[in-house]
Amino acid sequence: MKTAVLLMAHGAVEKLEDVEPYLKEILRGRTVPAELLAQVKARYVRIGGKSPLLDITRRQAQGLENLLADKEGGIKVYVGMKHWAPRIKDSLQEMGRNGVRRIIALCLTPYYSRLSVGEYYEELRKNIQGTQGPVEVHEVSFWNDLPLLIQAFSRNVIAGLDKFPVLARQNVCVIFSTHSLPLRVLSEKDPYVAQFRQTVERVAEECAISNWRLATQSKGATAEPWLGPDVGEVLQILHEEGCSNVLLAPIGFISDHMETLYDDDILYREMAESKGMNFIRADSLNDSPLLLEALGNLVMGKIREAETAGKI
Repeated sequence: MKTAVLLMAHGAVEKLEDVEPYLKEILRGRTVPAELLAQVKARYVRIGGKSPLLDITRRQAQGLENLLADKEGGIKVYVGMKHWAPRIKDSLQEMGRNGVRRIIALCLTPYYSRLSVGEYYEELRKNIQGTQGPVEVHEVSFWNDLPLLIQAFSRNVIAGLDKFPVLARQNVCVIFSTHSLPLRVLSEKDPYVAQFRQTVERVAEECAISNWRLATQSKGATAEPWLGPDVGEVLQILHEEGCSNVLLAPIGFISDHMETLYDDDILYREMAESKGMNFIRADSLNDSPLLLEALGNLVMGKIREAETAGKI
C-alpha cells in the first residue's frame, strides 16, 4: 500500500502584501480591523518582512523524507498548512493524484488540544473525501513524550544556559513557555496543559534545572480569559525576586515563527533588558537531526501499528 506522511502546521505569510488576506482567512472571512492589520504588518517588518515557518516546515519534510527513503520503498512527505498555502486540502488532493492510499498525519506541535491540533484534523477529515479512492488515515494526536524529543529540547536548553557567563549559570532562572489557549480548556479536561507540564518536568530533570517557571505567551485578542501567567508577568515576578539572568525556553513550539522571532526575541527581550536582566532565548528545534529522528521513529511506529491491525 502506497504510504505518505502529511506534516501540518499553522501557516504564515512570505510577503507583506499577503498579511491582510492571511488574517482574513484566520478571521473566517470577516473584515480585518485596520488597527490589527497595521500591528501585524509592523511585526512582520520587525522580523524581516516574512515568516520562516514555511521554509522550515519544508526542510523538516525533506529531512524526514530522506530518513524514510529506504522504508516501504520510499515514503514521500507532504506539507499542509491550516492557514495559507500549501493548504491541507490541496496537499490531500495531490496525494490522491499520486496514488497514496495510507496517510500518516501529524501536526508539528507535540501537545494535543481540541482548539489547536483538533482543528487540524477536522480540516483533514472534511477534505479527505476529495481524494481519489479509499484512503487510510492514521492520526498522531500528540507526541510530547518521545525520548528523542525530550533529548532535543534538553540539548537546546543546555546550549542556552552555556551562553551565560560561567559564574552566572548557577543563578539563571529558566522560563518554559507555550502558546496560550482560552482558559476554558481546563474545565473541558483538555490535555494540553498537563502534556506541556509533563514535557517541561522531563526536560528540567534532564538538564538538572531546579529554578524554573511555566508561562504562556501570544494569547489571542478575544475578550474571554486565557491561560497564564504570561511571560511578561513572570519576568516582572522574577525581577522583583532579584533574578537578573533569564533563559526563555519556548518548548511549546517546534519551529521559529512570529511567536518566537517577535514575541520572544523582541518584545520579551526588550521587557527583560529594560529591567536590567540578562536575557537569552533557547533556540528552536526547527529541522534538527534529533527532531527528525524522533519523527521518523514515530512515523514508522504508526505504519507498523497499521500493518498489524490490517492482519487481524
